Amino acid sequence: MNGKDGSAVAINGKDGSIGLNGKDGKDGLTFKSADGAQGVNGEDGKDGLPGANSTTRIVYQPTNPDGSSKGDSEQVATLNDGLIFTGNNEELNRHKLNTVVKVLGEGVDKAASEKFKSAKGNINVKADGTDKLEVQMNKDLDLTSNGSVTIGNTVINNGTVSGLNDHLKDPVTASTSNVTNATQTAPADLSFDEKNKQQQLVMS
Repeated sequence: MNGKDGSAVAINGKDGSIGLNGKDGKDGLTFKSADGAQGVNGEDGKDGLPGANSTTRIVYQPTNPDGSSKGDSEQVATLNDGLIFTGNNEELNRHKLNTVVKVLGEGVDKAASEKFKSAKGNINVKADGTDKLEVQMNKDLDLTSNGSVTIGNTVINNGTVSGLNDHLKDPVTASTSNVTNATQTAPADLSFDEKNKQQQLVMS
């Protein structure tokens, strides 16, 4: 079938292909069906090659004016194609195109997420240039002046540690006059720091 300006459509019954040529034979394409690459629900055949369970796809091949192949062939994707995700446990999550992939923080629901306060500068995502994105945590955490760390009943925040008495047989206490239940390894004096307006324990 020849159209305007020398464009043509050819149907080949031998291999079931359809050829398209533009003006003067330029920008030609050949379409045919073939065993495609593994989709998200497909399976590999022998030696990891597409087998009987692979998807049949439309394959198109750019051609030169003389009908010879130009460059590599390409496959038309379908909605059954998609991306395959995995994590440290190496379990594969297969997702078709136009489906939702959830990336969630453990133990945080929608309500908690809306009130969530983060501390920037502690998480880094590094790409290795191939197929891996590595999530890294800073070894020197900076939780800002309002941040804290809770371990059981013990809370560590900016300048104070609370909840230790639950873990000590004889809790250490300090007042303006003395320090109790502490093993004295050097002379100590609990005095008032006039400059900073606070109590201080001076070891000498």
